[in-house]
Amino acid sequence: MPPEGLSQRAYCEAGLELLAEGGHESLTIAALCDRLGVTKGSFYHHFVDMAEYVGLLLEHWEAEHATRLITLSESVTDPEERYDLL
Repeated sequence: MPPEGLSQRAYCEAGLELLAEGGHESLTIAALCDRLGVTKGSFYHHFVDMAEYVGLLLEHWEAEHATRLITLSESVTDPEERYDLL
């Protein structure tokens, strides 16, 4: 049984962790399911296939991480500090 409250967001956060740890080769359905403690059936309950998942993962990253960094960088006036931040 999947953990209570498991969502597409949980899959996206797990995917970002896998990417940070091992690069794009580490991002597999099996690795996601292992990370979340669920079966592959759970993955397919949330996503049609890996292509759909990757598309949603990119949207999640943009909404949650890229937009936040851009907003934060706009508050830094020194160009070198802004570069270091990004």
